[in-house]
Amino acid sequence: MNRRFFCVAATALLSVAVGCSSVGASAVRTGPLKLAPHVGAVELYAAGEQVNGADLGVVEVHAAQSEATIDTLLPVFVQKVAQIGGNAAVVENVRARFEIVSHPHVETYTYACGYNATCTGTRMYSMNDEVMVVSIRGHAVRTGALPGGPAAPPPPPVAPAQPSPGSTP
Repeated sequence: MNRRFFCVAATALLSVAVGCSSVGASAVRTGPLKLAPHVGAVELYAAGEQVNGADLGVVEVHAAQSEATIDTLLPVFVQKVAQIGGNAAVVENVRARFEIVSHPHVETYTYACGYNATCTGTRMYSMNDEVMVVSIRGHAVRTGALPGGPAAPPPPPVAPAQPSPGSTP
């Protein structure tokens, strides 16, 4: 087996098992409709575009550092829209922000102690990292006829054409 493939596969498996991904997502139903997940294509709309349909809920996805890309987040956003029954996703806001994250750092050091002796010490202190977080927010919409809902109203009846004066019937 190719060693490089093994290392990449082991790394991918480890990150899945440990849950190292910073990608997070949520979808909250805000409308009265409780639809089954949508299977198929999901249309994508920008904020301000006219979308005719039932608003199903709000969706938010976010990630940090190297995972904080539109290429990573947009498919997750669309997936969350489909999970609550939407066939259209409206992106209302894309935001990047920087956060300061503190984490403990442990350091081990050695020093001379006594005649021809070396001692080991440990110290712990807090370190700060600046982390970029990108988030996409919007909402899920169901366009078109809703499953199990009322059918579209029939078109109004067309009145028979009246002959114009001076023409023969």
